[in-house]
Amino acid sequence: MIYVGIDAAKNKNDCYIVDSEGELLCDNLTFSNSLEGYDTFLNLVKNYCNGDLSKVKVGIESTGHYSTNLITFLNQTKLYVVVFNPMIINRKHKADSLRKTKTDKSDAKFIAESLFFNKSDSYHLESYHIQELKSLTRARQDLAHEKQPLQNKYRKCIQLVFPEITTLFSSCYCPSIFAVLKELPSAQDIASCNILKLTKILKDNSHGKLGREFADQLKDLASHSIAAYYPGESFNLNLIISRLEFIDSQLEILETRIKELLDLLDSPITTIPGIGTVLGASILAEIGDISKFETSSQLQAFAGCDPSTYQSGEYIGTHEHMVKHGSKYLRTALYQAVVASNIKGNNVFSNVLHKKVSEGKHYYVAVTHAMKKLIRVLFTMLTTNQPFKTEFI
Repeated sequence: MIYVGIDAAKNKNDCYIVDSEGELLCDNLTFSNSLEGYDTFLNLVKNYCNGDLSKVKVGIESTGHYSTNLITFLNQTKLYVVVFNPMIINRKHKADSLRKTKTDKSDAKFIAESLFFNKSDSYHLESYHIQELKSLTRARQDLAHEKQPLQNKYRKCIQLVFPEITTLFSSCYCPSIFAVLKELPSAQDIASCNILKLTKILKDNSHGKLGREFADQLKDLASHSIAAYYPGESFNLNLIISRLEFIDSQLEILETRIKELLDLLDSPITTIPGIGTVLGASILAEIGDISKFETSSQLQAFAGCDPSTYQSGEYIGTHEHMVKHGSKYLRTALYQAVVASNIKGNNVFSNVLHKKVSEGKHYYVAVTHAMKKLIRVLFTMLTTNQPFKTEFI
């Protein structure tokens, strides 16, 4: 058997190759992230195994986008690929030496050595629907995080240019208030605006719900505003609203495509109370192929929801934190699902949350218990491909 350790980086990949007897075959190969570099690597491996790729095991760290194309290439060549969590390699590195030395070549060596004892199945690429769903749901979550600080700046600008305007509108983010403030970005602009023009802006952006009467109220409110005139803030407000509208349009496009993919996958995940299209898609995309997990405990570890433990001698830690070594996107989606379930009054997971709170647990500790319950339900549902039933609880 040939064992190959690869340390993947941005522009190059370092390689370390040994056989099943521990004899070093190659420790100085560095190949580029290019088709030529990949072919160089593959030809070298073929020479060592006499063209029989079934005798080759390749180990590689999961280094995000740096390793994705290489892993795809290795899978397409039918090589047996094991993808390691970088934390495992890092800990092995520290355990084998007291020196603080880390190089790409030494990482490749540790990866190759780890293959000797690893019993993991060969890595399989997710279906292209799942891959696309993961990209889209992560892009949506990143956009949502990008939107939050913009909303904070938007509210700050409103407080300066026309703080009273929020008392008239049901939401400070509705299309009608956006339209008014883009056209008239200060209390002074609104107060001096022709009433017919103001009425038209309101009607056109509220589907006719807001008319002359509302325009009169808004104009009167602007005339008695406490706001001074800040032309710089008014200009900035116009730019912020344009960016918020652009992000909202991108979110709408993403959510439409996410729904299409989720419908194609025909998953029962959205039958769980509190989980809609976006949350369901996020959870499904991060979990991927449920057959990778033999038990719900493995899925829980993958989500990073395991409690850490500390015991030494007679001491046993009782206030240890959640591990949080798994997928942060999955963990976030699970948290949001539990919170949504509680807000909507569904007693499926909120009962678990309230029970733990009544036992004296901190709110966030109680939420993690509900998340673990959700993980067990998800594992059963996705394994059996059945819609949600109260018997799963």
